[in-house]
Amino acid sequence: MPRETDKMLNEFLINVAGGQTMKIVNAINEPKSDEQLAENCKIKISDVRSVLNKLHYYGIVNYERKRDNETGWYSYVWKLNRDKMTELVDKEERKKLEILSLEKTSQIFKCSNCETTVPFEAAYDMLFRCSGCGSGLNYIESYETTVVEKAGKGPSKTISAKEKIKGKKKRR
Repeated sequence: MPRETDKMLNEFLINVAGGQTMKIVNAINEPKSDEQLAENCKIKISDVRSVLNKLHYYGIVNYERKRDNETGWYSYVWKLNRDKMTELVDKEERKKLEILSLEKTSQIFKCSNCETTVPFEAAYDMLFRCSGCGSGLNYIESYETTVVEKAGKGPSKTISAKEKIKGKKKRR
């Protein structure tokens, strides 16, 4: 994978499952139990399980459950699903490109609480309130938005955008 894709993947995984995610993901070079991962990464077993469960929700890791016939306990062996990781990063990139194209054709509003981004038409329909959390939507004035072209691949996955959020001022 190119470096930019690695960076985006790292950011995505950390956003999904927290700061210790990369340590755990890098340790799954072959199928391993959560106990082995905790020992290798020197992280508490509960934290490892928490990260693994968050990653499993997105399909980034899968597990195989085995039962110990003597004790009756189950053990889990975890594996990375690299195809799913790539698919999720591509989906995030498409989402960013879609937002960029919306910015060119429409005014954009962002929820101050949950970061949801919507075009003017949707914001108007929702009475400038976020449909997810009910917080107010603020107009985003975007500038220095660039999309770099990659040879033969169309718009790049590299997007650098600075945002300036204009909040509503309270009148006294």
